[in-house]
Amino acid sequence: MSIPGVAQRPRSEAFARLLQDRQRLADVGLAILYGGIFLGYTLIVLGTKVLDVPWVTRDGRDIPGFEPSVVLLSRASIAFVIVCAAALAWRQTRPERAFLVIGGVALAQLAIGEPIRLWDVAMPIALFSVAAHASRAFARLALVVAVLAFVLVAALAVNLPARLDDLPGLLTAMAGPRGAGFAVGFALLILVWVMGDQVRAGRERLERDLERSAAVARQEESNARIGALAERQRIARDLHDVVAHGLSVIIVQADGALYAGAEHPEAPRQALATIAATGRQSLQEMRQILGVLRDEPDSPEPASQPEMAALPALLARFRAAGLDVAETAEGTSRPVPPAVGLTAYRVVQESLTNVLHHAGPTRVDVCVTYGPATLALDVRNRPGNAPARAAAATPGLGLVGMRERVSLLGGSMTAGPTPGGGFRVHVEIPTEWAGGS
Repeated sequence: MSIPGVAQRPRSEAFARLLQDRQRLADVGLAILYGGIFLGYTLIVLGTKVLDVPWVTRDGRDIPGFEPSVVLLSRASIAFVIVCAAALAWRQTRPERAFLVIGGVALAQLAIGEPIRLWDVAMPIALFSVAAHASRAFARLALVVAVLAFVLVAALAVNLPARLDDLPGLLTAMAGPRGAGFAVGFALLILVWVMGDQVRAGRERLERDLERSAAVARQEESNARIGALAERQRIARDLHDVVAHGLSVIIVQADGALYAGAEHPEAPRQALATIAATGRQSLQEMRQILGVLRDEPDSPEPASQPEMAALPALLARFRAAGLDVAETAEGTSRPVPPAVGLTAYRVVQESLTNVLHHAGPTRVDVCVTYGPATLALDVRNRPGNAPARAAAATPGLGLVGMRERVSLLGGSMTAGPTPGGGFRVHVEIPTEWAGGS
C-alpha cells in the first residue's frame, strides 16, 4: 500500500537543497553583474587611464554629495565595489554578514569623503536581503541603522550643524528640491525594507503550508498504519475463531469415532459426516475472512460476516459435535447493529469451542438477554469428560480476542470457573454503540 508522505520527505529535502543551490547561483550572478557594470564600464571608459586614478576622489567638498556616475574615479571606489560585489555573493545565504560588510564600506566611504554614486545601490540591496532572509530582530535593527545613517548623511549634506542658527533658511532649503529628494530617498529606503519583509512573510506562509501538508501526510500515514494493524488483528481473531472451532470439532469427532467404532459401527460414518460438514463450513468462513486481502480485479466479493441470525445454525453444529447445548432467550428479540451481532456470534462460537476442547461433550447453557440498551450473553457449562484439558495456566488467545472484541464496542466481559466445576463466560454489549448504525 502506498502511504502518502513516505516518498515526499526525500523530495522535499532535495527541493530544499536545489532551492539553496539556486539561491547561491543567483547571488553569484548578481555579484558578477554588479561588479561587471561598474568595473567593466570604468575599464571601457578610462582604458589605461584607470591606472592613473587617485586613491581618493577630491572634489573640493567636505560634505557628502550624490553624483549619478557609473565610472569609478578613484582607487578607493574600485576597492569598495570589489568588496561589495563579494558581499552580494552571500546576500541570501549569509544576509547578516553581507549587510555588515556593505555597511562597513559605507562608513569607510563617508570617513574618507567619497561621494555617493550609483555603485552605492549595494546598500539598499543588502537592506532588502536582510529584511527578506535574516532573522526578524536583525532585520529591524538593520532598518533602524539604515534610517539613522540616511538621516545623518542628509544632515551632513545640508551642513545642518552650521545652519542650526538659521532655521528659517534651513526650512526654506528643505522645502525645495533638496527636501523633496530627502523625502523620496527616505520613502524608498522604507519601501525597500517593506518589500523584503513581504518576501519573508510570503516565504514563511509557504513554509507553514508545507509543514501543514507534511503533518497531514504523516497523519494519513499513521492512520493507514493503524488501520492496517487493526485489520490484521481482526483477521487474526476471526481466523483463530474459525480454525479453533473447526479443529476442535474435528478432533472430538475423530476421537469419539475411534473409541466408539467397535461397539457402534455407525459412529465413524456419522463422525466423518460431521467432520466433512465442519471442514466445509470452516473453509467457507476462512475464504470470507481472507477475501478482504485479495486485490485481484476479478476476485469475488467476500460474503457477509455472521450475525445473530446465524446463531441457531452455529449451535446446531456444536450439538452435532457432541455438546448438549440448551438455548434460552430473555427479553424481546430485536435486530442489533452488525458489529454487535458479529461480536456476539464470535463470543458464543469461541466459548463453545473452548468447552468442546477443554471439557469434551457436556451440558452447556447459552442464554441471550435483550435488554433496553444492551445485549447480554451467558455461556455456562457443567464439568465435562476431559479433566486433563480443563486447567490453563494463562488465558489463551481466544479469551483475549473475546475481550478485545467486546471492549472495542464499549462492553464488558467476565470469565472464570464456576463453583460446581464448570466454566462461565458473561458478556454485555451496548446495542446503542455509536459506530453500530
